[in-house]
Amino acid sequence: MGMHEMLYLTDIHKTYVVGPAPVQILCGIDLKVNPGDLVSIMGSSGSGKSTLMNIIGLLDSPSSGSYMLDGREVLAMSDDQRSAIRNASIGFVFQSFYLLPRLTALENVGIPLVYRGMKNTEIRLRAAEALDRVGMGDCIEHRPNQLSGGQQQRVAIARALAGKPAIVLADEPTGALDQSTGNDIMDLFVRLNREEGTTIIVITHDAEIARRCVRRTRIEEGLLHEEGIPCS
Repeated sequence: MGMHEMLYLTDIHKTYVVGPAPVQILCGIDLKVNPGDLVSIMGSSGSGKSTLMNIIGLLDSPSSGSYMLDGREVLAMSDDQRSAIRNASIGFVFQSFYLLPRLTALENVGIPLVYRGMKNTEIRLRAAEALDRVGMGDCIEHRPNQLSGGQQQRVAIARALAGKPAIVLADEPTGALDQSTGNDIMDLFVRLNREEGTTIIVITHDAEIARRCVRRTRIEEGLLHEEGIPCS
């Protein structure tokens, strides 16, 4: 990866035109995420954290600013290049799991790899390995409706990990879970970060969840403030 930061947002603005007046959501966001970081972005609803997540996840483009991912300026890329990078570099975990109900855990985890045109045997191996890493190795043939919410989120995390992404982007990953299950899911993120060096960005409105992250940032009025500075 060389010496450059893995992810570098500089002076990111986002304005939506709704009705007569443009609405500014992000007003000059700077964020540097290094390989191996576990960082939370905390904000209330309406703070712009979803907009920021969509920009980091290459699902949306800023109105202005620079976004370097692994030394490449993302905003200069075509949609196709951006999709390819999103599939290769970013693993998504959402509040609502987004598992396909008719597929087994193993098949759900393999979906991002299917898009890469991998061979079936390789997909099954990688998916089984990812399920093992999240403690779901015994449930590979289960369908989502046979799993608890916490187990479904583990499968979703395995799906994010299966593609060996540079970054796992988790949007309110405990939002649909009770507190104790949510804590288990955060334990898993902390362990993946500590033991495997997985780079994880957690977007949350929950201070307890944010506190588990090594680095903590807060989005307020379209700007990002660093709270917990890691001791390096």
